[in-house]
Amino acid sequence: MTVRVRHSGLAALAILAGASLLQSSMAVSAPRSLGARTLSLSLRQRGDRLDGPAAWIVEGRPAKTWRLAKEGMTQLPQGTAVDGLVLRALVVKIGRQRPRPVLTDALTAGELLRALDVDLDAMDVVKPAADAVLWEGMRFQVIRIRQVSESSTVTLPFRTLIQYSKDLGPGQTRLLKPGRNGTAVWTWQVTYRNGREVCRVLVSEQIVEAPLDQLIELGKNTAAHGIQVGQASWYDFCRIDGNYAAHLTLPFGTVVTVTNLDNGKTVTVVINDRGPYGVRGRIIDLCDAAFARIAPLSQGVANVQISW
Repeated sequence: MTVRVRHSGLAALAILAGASLLQSSMAVSAPRSLGARTLSLSLRQRGDRLDGPAAWIVEGRPAKTWRLAKEGMTQLPQGTAVDGLVLRALVVKIGRQRPRPVLTDALTAGELLRALDVDLDAMDVVKPAADAVLWEGMRFQVIRIRQVSESSTVTLPFRTLIQYSKDLGPGQTRLLKPGRNGTAVWTWQVTYRNGREVCRVLVSEQIVEAPLDQLIELGKNTAAHGIQVGQASWYDFCRIDGNYAAHLTLPFGTVVTVTNLDNGKTVTVVINDRGPYGVRGRIIDLCDAAFARIAPLSQGVANVQISW
């Protein structure tokens, strides 16, 4: 049975079982699991010396390749000597290629890369590192890392702002200003690992056309209480400009006036989220920009009155 092996810069032929050794070949005794069979490597030489470290990749059908690996190609004793060479058997995986058994006399990962004619890009990762010493049966891999910029056009939905009115009956609405969606171009930095996307980070947002808010008038239930007193906290939850807040029950788009009871400062916000949760006495969560209008962010919470 003949199995061809590929060597970068050196031609090689691996002959298994019963074949006579070629002239000027170097014989490697196979492990006991291969019985009395012998692996013979015929190498093109420059005089009596090889042209630098060499590596031989076993070619063939996957089943045959892995049978060879299982039966001994990756189990040669550490330090096996062949006419002055020390051959090691290991498994190599380059990028998206399938893992392959390799015989090499390279001492380090860097020498193995040169023997295999593998060029590295700036972000590629070698495991183990290029200066690592190779050992018998190790798994060696090159992970191809690529980063690219990708852009896409997205729709920016308009917001609906609610203005309460005593002139309308409870629950009645009137459109004061129609809304319009906007558009933006989002640019992502996308990282690929061996051809598969593993990370996507938004790096820029360019507004092409800003959305226009819709304003509606809503009849106010005069029996409902429009004032709450408690504590306001803050958190950074929005990437869009403006003053926003979270409330447990008020409809999204409700315009709320927040007054700091300790210093009298006020700010107007729009409800676009739910919260705060789990803290007794907290009635509203302000975005950081809105909270900074009535108290220092370092204060954390403020005693407030909200009205709508």
